Amino acid sequence: MLESKDSSSSVALATPTSPIQECPFEILEEIFKSTMDLGHTRKIGSCEVPVAPWRLSSVCSRWRAVAHASPRLWTNVCIQVFSFDANGSMHNGPGFESLSITYPLDALEEQLSLSKDAPLSIDLSARERQDSYLDQLLLRLINESHRWESLSIRWRDSARSFDTLATIGGGLPRLQRLVIHPYSAVCGKWPTVLNSLFTNAPSLREVFLCDEDFYSHSPRLQLPWHQLRRLRMRESLEWICDVLSRTTELVDCEIATYVYKSDSISREEEDEEDNQILVDYVNLPRLRRLGLRRWKPEGSKFIEKYLITSSLSNLEFQGHLAEIPPILKNATCPLQTLKLSQFIITRPFSLVQLLQQAPALSHLEIDWNSKYHYSCNAIDEFIDCILAMNNVLLSGNFVVLPKLVSIRLALPYNCELEHAEGPVCQMVESRWNRPAARRTLRSAHISGMGFHPHILARFEELRLEGLEINELREFEPYEEPPHKPRKRKASSHSS
Repeated sequence: MLESKDSSSSVALATPTSPIQECPFEILEEIFKSTMDLGHTRKIGSCEVPVAPWRLSSVCSRWRAVAHASPRLWTNVCIQVFSFDANGSMHNGPGFESLSITYPLDALEEQLSLSKDAPLSIDLSARERQDSYLDQLLLRLINESHRWESLSIRWRDSARSFDTLATIGGGLPRLQRLVIHPYSAVCGKWPTVLNSLFTNAPSLREVFLCDEDFYSHSPRLQLPWHQLRRLRMRESLEWICDVLSRTTELVDCEIATYVYKSDSISREEEDEEDNQILVDYVNLPRLRRLGLRRWKPEGSKFIEKYLITSSLSNLEFQGHLAEIPPILKNATCPLQTLKLSQFIITRPFSLVQLLQQAPALSHLEIDWNSKYHYSCNAIDEFIDCILAMNNVLLSGNFVVLPKLVSIRLALPYNCELEHAEGPVCQMVESRWNRPAARRTLRSAHISGMGFHPHILARFEELRLEGLEINELREFEPYEEPPHKPRKRKASSHSS
């Protein structure tokens, strides 16, 4: 009897008590896959690689078996080549003896082997002009180019480090997403030897040819434009018109203009060339989202004369607001989402006039926290806009934005806005305290502006009733920091 009890207790002790140890293989694999999007990395050489597969495979033998049997965990290949001085500090300028520490080739071999035949996501970054070891890594990746699903290339000094990619043969049959841009506008140009590298990419749908802030200029590539669904670029107006005339399947587009400057032509010839738009019009029948970033006045003629959109529902704009009405006029589909940032308003045109031309708008986002607004009367514009959104017709409908569902305001911290907190709160209350059949507002996000406690209490009542309200903060009077007298340096000469 005692022996049976001892044996049963020993079996109980040997049984794993942690629930994760009892997870089926498939569930554990899904948990591992969910960690791939967390952004945690580890450093192998100078390369930041996703930490999840390497660390998960080091926990125990069972986790190692699951990780090694999950090819999708090993598909993110990130190679970054930097320059270091003798002390280990990164540098970009000349005059230093650089030590290139790169992704170990055996680690890359192991990762490619464990990924089996799964599609690969390649991220290449270089800050050196030439690196022979990078060529070895690129040649190994080129052998797997038939598996590339996503490719990102960024460079600091010169993109000549990627000339080895020109040896790719047979096209890129799985490539769906392409990101190519320098780290900044002052970096070297994209090598022309690679301009036609992506012409044979039948699955390519998304192309991003500049950074998210649109500081860098886009390289002029030869791409299968007709099959693209999403595009981001910054180029001259005539190049944008030429490209968009061939991208009739676009659904999402972000563009920025600039005056293209070439060293080979004079300024007069340059301006004349930029004004030559060789297309009659640009028809984007499937375009639903359009982002006009850092939009220059030169682009107004493109909007008025050439751009035709019949499905546009989402507009994100940076520039002079007077250029938006032509977009609404040429778009046969009523606009539903409008996001404004870094915009300029000059009288007699006003923000209220703009909003009145978009009666079907349901989502409004305005970022007032920008230096551009202080060149005009931004505070008055803000107050006028809020007051106009409170006006109601005899029918019970609002004069401005009668179908508004959500509003997001990012406001600058400014003592002049203190008297605006009442109208802002009243605007939200008036759109919420309505009969259920007429109520449309569902959420309000207001950041930057401070509210006094009694105003916050009114917002809290709306929150308790079901309105989604976020990012509110209490008003804090601004106080100048105390002046600290500058300390005089002690004399180095003894008396």
